[in-house]
This record gives sequence, C-alpha cells and structure tokens, in this order.
Amino acid sequence: MLRVEGLEAQVAYRISSLQALFPKLAMSILEGAVHDDLWTGLRDLHIFSGSDDAVWKLSVKPTDASAIVSHLKRKLAARAVLDQGGGTIWVAVPSDAPGHGETIRSVLKSLGGHATLVRGSEELRQSMPVFQPQANRLTAISKELRQQFDPSGILNPGLMAA
Repeated sequence: MLRVEGLEAQVAYRISSLQALFPKLAMSILEGAVHDDLWTGLRDLHIFSGSDDAVWKLSVKPTDASAIVSHLKRKLAARAVLDQGGGTIWVAVPSDAPGHGETIRSVLKSLGGHATLVRGSEELRQSMPVFQPQANRLTAISKELRQQFDPSGILNPGLMAA
C-alpha cells in the first residue's frame, strides 16, 4: 500500500506518474472513509488485535527489513507489518514460541538494529528488558546524562535506564 498525499493537483500528478511507471499493475485508489479506515487500522495495528501474540517494534536499516522478516517468519512463524520504508517493522510472534525474544534480539544485534517489546506476557516482561540492551559505553553515557539532568532520580525512575 502506498499513501499519496498533498494538494489535489500534486496527488493527481503523483498517481498518474505511478500508473505510468507500473502500467501492468492493477491499482486501487481509496478515498474518504475507506481510505481513513485503512490507514487508521494500519496505524493502530488492528491486524494484531484479538490475539495474545507478543508484539515487537523493530528499528532497522530499511535495506535489512526483507531479510529480517523472512528470518523471523521462518524461525518464529511471525507476522509482520513494515512502516517507514521498512525502517520500522512491527512483528507479532505467537506467545508460546520458545525463546522468541532472544531470537529477535540476536538477529538485530548482528545488524545494528534494536527491538522494543510493545506487548507481551508478564512472564516475558519479567524475563527480558522491554528495550534493547545498550552497549556498555552508551549505558554509561545515558547514566551520566540522567545524573546531570535528574540528580535526584525522580523523573521516570527505572524507565529506559538500567
């Protein structure tokens, strides 16, 4: 799906250009409530509602997205939605998939991305940090910055920090 926005003349030009680039592709142009519902559903990840799957937000280089999604589908039976040109991957993993958090984080560690656990069981949340662990050097810098800006440790204690 591709969202085209702008002034009326800009949108018409862009759609015409896309149709010229892909003449054999059957395109549907959505407007009004159907358009709004589609993009609201994508934004709110309706595709992942109604299940107890763990949901992860992965931030990666867009060029790595395809390989990551293929790997996670094969290893974990994951479902994925790509956003921001593939730089953000929303992944739903069956909650009973053993070691899925470690699998996701190990794949991203080798590629330089990071994973945030958005939804998961209490057991999963207790077994691993919500945020991708930082390298020791970044952890030290983060702690030092927190100390400078919040010496009493009253602002969101324990959130996004060790």
